[in-house]
Amino acid sequence: MLYSRFDAARGLYDVFADALQRPVNADLPVPSVGPSMNGIGVPASLTGRRLPGGARRVGQSWHARGIIVAPAAGVGLGATEVGGSLVGLFAVLGLVGGGLALYWLWDPERRRAEGWR
Repeated sequence: MLYSRFDAARGLYDVFADALQRPVNADLPVPSVGPSMNGIGVPASLTGRRLPGGARRVGQSWHARGIIVAPAAGVGLGATEVGGSLVGLFAVLGLVGGGLALYWLWDPERRRAEGWR
């Protein structure tokens, strides 16, 4: 059986395989999505099935092949990833802005021009 897991850093699916065989008409159990369901759907990172322990990586693909599984632990997708990068961006902008403000306050040339010692 084939499984695909999206790798957001590369924009590709990692494809895994194991020896499990399913009949063509066998339905998989419906994943439980819980309270994360909203009017437009559920994030893929919450609905993906778990990768079986015996599956081994067999390649990469632009498109998912087989069953889509959840991303690896600690890998964000969608809003989680964007939100994290926005927090980092604002932190960096705050540090740069604070540094520029401190430089302006203690700039020796400006202080001399204004009569400070």
